[in-house]
Amino acid sequence: MGRDAGLGGVGDASVYGTRRRLHAAGALSSYVAPSGGGPHREYYAINSEGRDMLSRQRII
Repeated sequence: MGRDAGLGGVGDASVYGTRRRLHAAGALSSYVAPSGGGPHREYYAINSEGRDMLSRQRII
């Protein structure tokens, strides 16, 4: 979805670095799921702390 959503100019290093920082800050929850054709996959989602952080940073 990301590339199709207009994020084609965002490099992988930016995405993964940002994800690591958000996860370390407690803004994301994650879980690991088995993959049928390779290594397990880790999925991330914004959690309630992340939503609170986002609402505090939005410009009204």
